[in-house]
Amino acid sequence: MGGTWETLAAQKRQALLNSIPSEWRIPDHLLPPEDQADVMGFSESSGWFTREELDITNVTALELLPKLADGSLKSETVTRAFCKRAAAAHQLVCMIQADIQAISLL
Repeated sequence: MGGTWETLAAQKRQALLNSIPSEWRIPDHLLPPEDQADVMGFSESSGWFTREELDITNVTALELLPKLADGSLKSETVTRAFCKRAAAAHQLVCMIQADIQAISLL
């Protein structure tokens, strides 16, 4: 295989980023430092999520159902909120996985 593990890791990180729609990519200035291991509070502390997105993604499906049923929430809004949060988690957590996978390709 060609390239160093660093090159392979960078390619994997870029492929991951390219797979995420631009509207769900965490802006660089909001990303936590690379040495920060705990990113559990990112959604609440980053300022990237709207209050509505946090309200939607911090409750159970049973709590969302009545709001969807009465029309106070639209299914598209709920879906987009969860997709954004999932994309953020993927970017924050899976970057480490991409490095590990790149190393295993050597």
